[in-house]
Amino acid sequence: MLIKLPIWTMALTCILSANSLLAEDNGELIIQTTEDMDVKTVEAFFDDYPDADKITWAPLERNITRLALNIPRDGFKRASEFKDGNSLFHLSSIDDLGLRFHDSDMVSIGFNLASDGYLIEAHRDLSEGLAAGLSVEYLDKLKFGGFFNKSLSYNNIMFSTTVGYDTNATGYIGGEAVQLSSDEGSELFSRMNFSTENDDSNLGFGKTWFDVQFDLDQTLIAQWDNKGWTGGFLFSKAQSGTKFTLGLVDIDQEFKPKVYADFAIPLEKLGNFSSKILLRSSGLKSQYLPQKSLKSFRRLELSRQWRDAMDFSSKNWN
Repeated sequence: MLIKLPIWTMALTCILSANSLLAEDNGELIIQTTEDMDVKTVEAFFDDYPDADKITWAPLERNITRLALNIPRDGFKRASEFKDGNSLFHLSSIDDLGLRFHDSDMVSIGFNLASDGYLIEAHRDLSEGLAAGLSVEYLDKLKFGGFFNKSLSYNNIMFSTTVGYDTNATGYIGGEAVQLSSDEGSELFSRMNFSTENDDSNLGFGKTWFDVQFDLDQTLIAQWDNKGWTGGFLFSKAQSGTKFTLGLVDIDQEFKPKVYADFAIPLEKLGNFSSKILLRSSGLKSQYLPQKSLKSFRRLELSRQWRDAMDFSSKNWN
């Protein structure tokens, strides 16, 4: 058990140092969330840079960007005259910059409530893809912990690693990888977790197909722990940040599946503070879907981000 931890630590060190290879100059790229980007920002840019023939905007979500819209000056001028943002969206070309992490001072709190206990986690972003946090967990008894999380990317693959320690003198390390398919219609994911408590370890992998029917995502999973291999399938739907998941999990050779459901509710964002409540129908430690899905970084999502940010209606634009 003690031999495994140095090996995992060395692997984590390699992952953290690899992020320096992904640095790249953004140049004149404007990185803004949909809340901070609007028509007046584009107008101000063209006023300040009269020789610029376009403005490039990369929508920022969860401190990550991938795609960027090249908004042409001539198209913006016509859209302003006719108050028509839809035509401007189709006139704007799209660049794939790859997944990139950005600096943030966001503080987030998550409240996880399950049938066997609760978990409260608070974390703060420290730098590009790096966060640290504290946790309060109650299963059989109350315990406190701290953790670091590091994420990085390669092409359209996101890697995340978490290292933590709690008051029960239990150390743990976990890793997750999520890859967006070339047609952006699905994603593959895998994860591995190891804890010094009872030499506990588990791994899992699966695939999610987006918007299969009625805007539902469908996921097939397989995972292994000390009890052996199990499988499952899930359906999930997200809207305006709220997400509901329902399915059958822990299907073994005796075919005794368990119904699983969870409901994630984001609370109102206040400046650099955000929070979320997650209700689970089963165990607090249950994990079937990736923690960081790449669905929101598809080309199909750009139209939603555009509508949220670029409102040419008369009440917001003069």
